[in-house]
Amino acid sequence: MRGVLPKDPVFFSGTRAFRRGIYCSAFRRWVTRLHLPQKTLRKKFALAAASIVAALLVAEIAARGWAFAQGQPYSAERARESIREIVTQMTAELPGVEGEAETPARKEALFTLHPYSGYDSGLGLKITERAVAHFHDPDATAFTIFVHGGSVAAIFAGIQRGALDVVTQQLAEHPSVARPVRVFRMATAGFKQPQQLAQLAYLLSRGCRPNVVINLDGLNEVRTGTRHAVLGMQPTWPSIGHWTQAHLGGRPDAQAVDHLVDMEMLQREAQSLSDHVLGWELHHSSILGRLYLSRLGTIRFRWSLVQEAYIEHALTTDQGKKNQPFGVPPETEDALGDVIENWFESSVSMQHLCEPRGILYLHVIQPTLHDPGSKLITPAEREKGIGAKGMDPDVVKGYEMMRARVEDLKGAGVTVLDATRIFADNAETLYYDNCHVGRKGNEILAEHIYTALAETLE
Repeated sequence: MRGVLPKDPVFFSGTRAFRRGIYCSAFRRWVTRLHLPQKTLRKKFALAAASIVAALLVAEIAARGWAFAQGQPYSAERARESIREIVTQMTAELPGVEGEAETPARKEALFTLHPYSGYDSGLGLKITERAVAHFHDPDATAFTIFVHGGSVAAIFAGIQRGALDVVTQQLAEHPSVARPVRVFRMATAGFKQPQQLAQLAYLLSRGCRPNVVINLDGLNEVRTGTRHAVLGMQPTWPSIGHWTQAHLGGRPDAQAVDHLVDMEMLQREAQSLSDHVLGWELHHSSILGRLYLSRLGTIRFRWSLVQEAYIEHALTTDQGKKNQPFGVPPETEDALGDVIENWFESSVSMQHLCEPRGILYLHVIQPTLHDPGSKLITPAEREKGIGAKGMDPDVVKGYEMMRARVEDLKGAGVTVLDATRIFADNAETLYYDNCHVGRKGNEILAEHIYTALAETLE
């Protein structure tokens, strides 16, 4: 017998160890009973390993071929961006758009009270001051764009900046622009009219003069407004959930702590899984990349449910009730009619603020899953974006009412892009909840926004 085997079974790895025939004694006895020479055994192991590698390679090629045939070719870079997008959304504020790090230092996306817009995020306040500083710089020559709206607009102009680059790069080459384009993400999660109007008025009062103002809205106005009315609150006021977060910062009770702990655990789970996938570069595999993206999507969905539960709980606390100036009831019982009228008048007012200053105002009505006929809904979208309760009837009716006012908006001089049907013939999974889309969906949206801007600039 060559060498001396240890008393305890020990497994060794590496080519040198394998060639020396060092393996556990139990395994050696089993091999002896088979009467197989070591050389034959090594060949069998090599063939088995090669077969496994070949099978994995064939499976990978088949998976990529199938995805390509379906018109959805797999991209490792896009998978990487999607992974970072999910983790960033769950663990940090939306990254800015003026050269900041892709993922800033980790901190909760909390809100602070704002004297004009109701509330804002810490990063949103910083971007506002950067925008003001930009327009007080005598050497600033960039073609500037402000993007207003809620979380859909914030993701479009923040985390999904790569999609927005489709707009900025093409605009920079447009004959009417022909210079670098700079975008300021003014959008904040939960914003609804007239917050965009108030925010724009404040920025203009500080001396800002952007070339283009894009207002991407629709769902928050309808969904949040009607929810306020059900609670006996004024439907046109800022989101009560976000307002409550701003009021209750640092004062959670035991139940709130439980929700916050659950969110923290899910955040850590997402971060750990992301580090594992990107650290080992597993996203380069079509099979593994899609598998881990699905797992991360499920974690994000669970996290969003806990977040909603936290907000609902915050609304019922004594401190929350004490700090909520939302007791003004609706003046009429037609809350949906009120919010649509407010949405319409706010947009017309933004146009009136922009036009005399030579600013192009583009109102984009965002798409949502809760709008029949807006998309070929996949099983994953139905599960995470619609759920067992089905489509929200207020959103369904509200979107019909908004589309009915598009011609009135145009008659008032507003340039409108009705984007509610841009996914109508799309059978891919674009949404990860009822209104937010990933990179692919934002790229499609960006193409439509560029077309609308280019036509207007001509």
